[in-house]
Amino acid sequence: MKTIHRSGLLSTLSLGQKLSAIIFACVFFVFSVFTIALGRSSYALMQASAIVEVQHSLSIINDMFDVFDKTVRADAVRTAQTL
Repeated sequence: MKTIHRSGLLSTLSLGQKLSAIIFACVFFVFSVFTIALGRSSYALMQASAIVEVQHSLSIINDMFDVFDKTVRADAVRTAQTL
C-alpha cells in the first residue's frame, strides 16, 4: 500500500492554524477595502474643495481687474476733460 504524502504549506498546518490564517486574510482584505474606499472618498472631497477655492479666487481676480479697468477709464476721462 502506498502512502500519500502531501507537500505544501497548508497541508502541514493544523486546523486551528488554517482557520487563523483564513480569518487574518479576511480581516486584512476588509480593512484594505475600507482603507482604499476612505482614501478615494477623501481624495474626491479634497479635489472638489480645491476646485471651489480656485473658482472663488478666479472670481476675486476678475473683480479686481474690473475695478482696475473702471478706475483707469475714469482717470482717462477725467484727464481728457481737464485738457
